[in-house]
Amino acid sequence: MEDLTFTLHQAQFTVDTEGTLLLTNDTVASKTLNNNPIETNSSSGSGSTFGGNPNIIRITHPGHGMQDSSPSKVTISGLSNTGDFNGIAGSVINGTHSIGNVTEDTYTITLSGDPATSTGAVGGAVVVATQDRAFEVIQSQIGQLLVQETDVLHSIKTTSTQSIHGTETAYTKDTAFTNVVANDNFYFTSARAILSDINETTYLSSAKSFDYQIKLISSNPNLSPVIDLNRTNILCVHNKVDSPTNSNTTGFVAETDPDGGSAAAKYITREVTLENPSTSLEVRLAANVFPTSSIEVYRKSRAPDDETPMSQIPYVQMTQSNTLKNSEERSQSPYNETYRTNFFDFNYGETDIPEFSSFKIKIVMKGTNPAYPPRVKDMRTIALAI
Repeated sequence: MEDLTFTLHQAQFTVDTEGTLLLTNDTVASKTLNNNPIETNSSSGSGSTFGGNPNIIRITHPGHGMQDSSPSKVTISGLSNTGDFNGIAGSVINGTHSIGNVTEDTYTITLSGDPATSTGAVGGAVVVATQDRAFEVIQSQIGQLLVQETDVLHSIKTTSTQSIHGTETAYTKDTAFTNVVANDNFYFTSARAILSDINETTYLSSAKSFDYQIKLISSNPNLSPVIDLNRTNILCVHNKVDSPTNSNTTGFVAETDPDGGSAAAKYITREVTLENPSTSLEVRLAANVFPTSSIEVYRKSRAPDDETPMSQIPYVQMTQSNTLKNSEERSQSPYNETYRTNFFDFNYGETDIPEFSSFKIKIVMKGTNPAYPPRVKDMRTIALAI
């Protein structure tokens, strides 16, 4: 039953002038590694690879995102400083190290001090390691409210990294912003990464490795776009492709191995059992392959009276019977108008195979630029008795 008097203050925005919001990456979370992620090898020597120097340990760290051209730094923690790990004190392993011999899921560290006195896997379930976040595709998830007469412009600065078996220059940050569309995928043409704190400190003089800039614009002094800072995320997507050889990969395992192979990306069928024995195989597929990538097709087969487990039978590489077509002018982005049409037929065949009643097919996808991974679809396999 009373009247209330108050003063209402209304914001007045400067029209046709950009306001700038600059967001940077948070600290990349360290990872608790799987059980016994540290491998030791007591073989004597002074080499630079695991197995030829007892001071070198190998760490299994899936998706670590790091590289060894300008060698990434990793900080290991969690081990008891007084613990003994196959002759190496925990205090020697704990700490910050440069890494080498990088694969998608492993790297080595050369320790000073205690050499390994025995060979095996150690560390338990308490080993924690810093990591980078490698990516070739991002999707920004930004909560924003736009009303009439307002607009926003999103842009990014990212940092390069070197892909596995690639030749990129690592840890160079963009000097200019690149425009992106919020809440949608953006596809890069080379490997990028968000760095751990230790790598930002070492290689970027403590600058952040990922900048996200939002320009806010209004043509009405009473209105402004709104950004919800509780809903700002970046999804990072990394294509796990590499191109291992005996010369660039320690402990290289050929894809003809019965149960292995060093390549990171592969598709393996189930064992296919035939009603009638065959002596020939033909694999047909559609693929999108770039100059920095390749595909290889392998088969293994078993004779009708052979009781050898399929897991013990080696693979045999099949021969491609048509010409490879590729072009890196195409983007991997599905927004490219030729994304869905730039598939070509690839045929792989083999005749005069000893009679078999079951087989498996393996497709290996390789590449030195993960921004251009090979893509495969419409696979068909024909078994013939000829």
